[in-house]
Amino acid sequence: AAAQAAQAQQAAAAAAAQAPSSLEPVSEEPAGGEEPVDEEGVEAKDIDLVMSQAGCSKAKAVKALKENDNDLVNAIMSLTT
Repeated sequence: AAAQAAQAQQAAAAAAAQAPSSLEPVSEEPAGGEEPVDEEGVEAKDIDLVMSQAGCSKAKAVKALKENDNDLVNAIMSLTT
């Protein structure tokens, strides 16, 4: 599991390095009709990593992290399989 977590972090770092710098910052405001997300107990960097790797919303990333006891690999896997 540690190797998978390291691999996920390396993939996220590589994706971040390749991202164009011309992107506008993402608003932290919830999208229309979306409930505010309770991020208590979940680190922002973990949420960002899950969102980028699974291609999901902040709410789904937080929910997956909480359901998987903040395990990055299992949270990503739960959203992509």
